[in-house]
Amino acid sequence: TIMADLLSEAVDQALDPMQKYTDAIEHYATLVQPIPREVAILQDDFEKNKAWGVYLPLAPPVILAIISCVILLEAVLTSTYGNSAIAGKVDLGLKVSAVV
Repeated sequence: TIMADLLSEAVDQALDPMQKYTDAIEHYATLVQPIPREVAILQDDFEKNKAWGVYLPLAPPVILAIISCVILLEAVLTSTYGNSAIAGKVDLGLKVSAVV
């Protein structure tokens, strides 16, 4: 019986840490299980909005190109017609483009 008691105590001492370990693993598994689903949702959202990521950064250069074309057109009109009425409109156009 002494041998059985020692064996039983040794088994209990081995099982207690093992039970804590398996409980910890189960806890971590419950924390990690939703992650693949969340990653799939993020990937779907990324694919749906990929066009915005491509074209949105191009907006500032396109706006600058349009403003530059308007300024160039005003300069051509001023040099072609050469009167002060055009120069006043060019000045107004430059003020507006500076605000934009």
